[in-house]
Amino acid sequence: MSWAEAKIARFERFRARLLNGRTEEEHLAQADRVGPYLTLLRGLAFERENVRWIRQAWDILDQRTSIPAE
Repeated sequence: MSWAEAKIARFERFRARLLNGRTEEEHLAQADRVGPYLTLLRGLAFERENVRWIRQAWDILDQRTSIPAE
């Protein structure tokens, strides 16, 4: 999971550079190209969902292994 979290952090740093002090709305309205930003948003959503799923799966497996066998 730390790998996905590290990717999210890198993506967030890249997002800050792309925005360059502008709001997302300003960037999308004024930037010459919005494709890289839209791709970045998809990458962020993908990695955040991976982290959410990993945590959910981990919790489920943890619960199953802590139940005594009959």
